[in-house]
Amino acid sequence: MKIFLTIIICLLALTCLGQTAADYYTSAREKQKNGDNKGALDDYSKSVQLDSTNWRAFYYRGGLKSKIGDNEGALNDFNKTIAINPMSSNAYYCKGFVEQTLNNYTNALNDYTKAIGINTNNADAYFNRGCVEMKSGKINEAIADFDKVIKISPKNSYAYYNIGVLKHQIGDNKGSLNYLNKALEIDTTFSDAYGNRALVKEILKDSAGAMTDYNKAIEVKPDFSEAFLGRGFLREKNGDKKGALEDYSKAIEMDSSYALAYNDRGALKLGTPDLLGALKDLNRSITLDPNYGDAYYNRANVRKKLNDKQGALEDYNKAINIRPDDLDAYYNRAVLRYDLGDDNGSMNDFSKVIEIDPKFAEAWWHRGNIKNKLGDKTGACSDWTKANELGSKEAAEQIKKFCN
Repeated sequence: MKIFLTIIICLLALTCLGQTAADYYTSAREKQKNGDNKGALDDYSKSVQLDSTNWRAFYYRGGLKSKIGDNEGALNDFNKTIAINPMSSNAYYCKGFVEQTLNNYTNALNDYTKAIGINTNNADAYFNRGCVEMKSGKINEAIADFDKVIKISPKNSYAYYNIGVLKHQIGDNKGSLNYLNKALEIDTTFSDAYGNRALVKEILKDSAGAMTDYNKAIEVKPDFSEAFLGRGFLREKNGDKKGALEDYSKAIEMDSSYALAYNDRGALKLGTPDLLGALKDLNRSITLDPNYGDAYYNRANVRKKLNDKQGALEDYNKAINIRPDDLDAYYNRAVLRYDLGDDNGSMNDFSKVIEIDPKFAEAWWHRGNIKNKLGDKTGACSDWTKANELGSKEAAEQIKKFCN
């Protein structure tokens, strides 16, 4: 589920036209109010040509430039504003917003911090600084800033929402639920909050509550592809494969570039006769995201079912290269390598499975079989004994047959 960060845009009003610097400034403000951005820009420029100390004209012109995508021009104007009036909290805030737009996060953080230093009640600066910290992985700092927003502006649903998302990221799902509940108390049409709360409820084993929230998210936002994907996954987990397939397909209909949806639909089709459909979906997922380990793993399983063992091996290799600790990929590759006659490669993979999960009984049992095949009876009996301790009935039979 992807996370949506809503950033509060600089609120800039503007006006009018006249012969003096003040008249041009007033005219620019009025023109901006009426939607005449070009005319407003021209009049702001005339105003600052006549009076280079008019920081408000630089400030509002910077806002207009930011709005039309002239970020460098906006930065220049905000810098001029600050040079003339270094106590303008809003100028630092808007400059930080432009830096954030340009992904200059260090500069943005510095500007938001300066804005807050001048005006400790600048909720917008706290909010945007929290967004930058969130994106930079500074979770505790982001939570503190969003909490400050809530103290200044208790009805800011986005601040509650972002804390809820961050609490989920650090594993505090009960805390996450509390903040998402609050966000939805404030805004009952907050689709992303419903979607994220559904995910949290699913983790907290509230399947019915999660389904209700996914349904509500889709009701509020009918083209919410992530909610269709989440509901599809939940339906599949609950055994409703038909409903899951419909939801995955709907997610793809909403977003034809959604690699996760193609992967999940392809993985679901793996358990049906439509293996070629599964292969097509997984091919598409990999095309959209060439570094998607799950898609390679699932495609390997499809190729194995289609008896394309070499293709399956290549995909397991790719999945493991992307995710070096993928236990399932190592295990399935080990089985495939054994089928292909690569006993040593298979044994190495089973050893890796055991390294990742020492309680994986089947891996001990399989490795014992290979050791026995290669003439290492002592090693085989040792592995079977371990598998037997972990509950493998097959290992118990092997011990009776070969180790007594």
